[in-house]
Amino acid sequence: MGYGEWRPARGAVVTNIYTEPGNFTVTLTVTDAFGQSSSTTWDIMIYAAVVAPPEVSQPIATPSP
Repeated sequence: MGYGEWRPARGAVVTNIYTEPGNFTVTLTVTDAFGQSSSTTWDIMIYAAVVAPPEVSQPIATPSP
């Protein structure tokens, strides 16, 4: 899924992966067994992933005699 793409999902638990940072509107609609439904909407901001710096091995200090 790329930036700005939308994919509906159904089920008790659903996930969505945003591959680009940006502002998105998310809507959750719940429908019960009788066909009654309710919705709520959120505006979310996805930030760019931050890559951790590589580990650097530090030399061990040796005391002088």
